[in-house]
Amino acid sequence: MANDTALRLDLAHPDWTDDLKKVEAAILADITRPVIVDASAATEVGALAAQLLIAARRAASTEGRSFAVEAPSDAVRDSLDRMGLSAAVLGAPETEVAG
Repeated sequence: MANDTALRLDLAHPDWTDDLKKVEAAILADITRPVIVDASAATEVGALAAQLLIAARRAASTEGRSFAVEAPSDAVRDSLDRMGLSAAVLGAPETEVAG
């Protein structure tokens, strides 16, 4: 039986900048669990961390489990906006611009 307790990760933890392989391993080790990433205390999110978050969101969707980035700080939102990745990471609806 799958473990229904969510895997909780803190985006402010140094591993998100220093050791993404460790974060990836933690996510893959608990592939059957929902993933919740607390982004409330993070001061930024780098491009590689954003890519990992996108991959984790897609993997969770494929596996039929939930994935959420909780309470992203303004700094995290700004970082993602600058990279054009807010919707992909946060799951926010994308807005199309008519042109």
